[in-house]
Amino acid sequence: MSHAEPPPNEPLPEVTKKTFRLEKWRAGMMGILETTVATFLVLIAIRTYEADAGIKALLSGGYSLGLLGGPLVVYLTSRIKMPASHAAGWLFILGGSGFLAAAILPGLWVYVIGSVLGTAAMTATVPLII
Repeated sequence: MSHAEPPPNEPLPEVTKKTFRLEKWRAGMMGILETTVATFLVLIAIRTYEADAGIKALLSGGYSLGLLGGPLVVYLTSRIKMPASHAAGWLFILGGSGFLAAAILPGLWVYVIGSVLGTAAMTATVPLII
């Protein structure tokens, strides 16, 4: 039996209970955020830039790109011996920078690249937090 698991029939440590409770809040809010962001990114692309189907597909694919990159993020984080919380923080800064660029700089491709970078970075943090 590993040290991470409590012995059978013993109550979970208080830190485990707190982590689980906070994770439920994070997961719930992320679900709302992901759905809202995906919907409005595509809607803005259609209304502002008259985006075609390829652009809409790229915007919708940002989340999947982040999930596919998650294992690489975990590998690189462990390889450079960075705490997972620091790596997640840097990914959120990267994602926020992408969203900021998409919001303030003109042009369809800036919007698409910034939005995909933002959504991919946001979902690439998932394996680091769990």
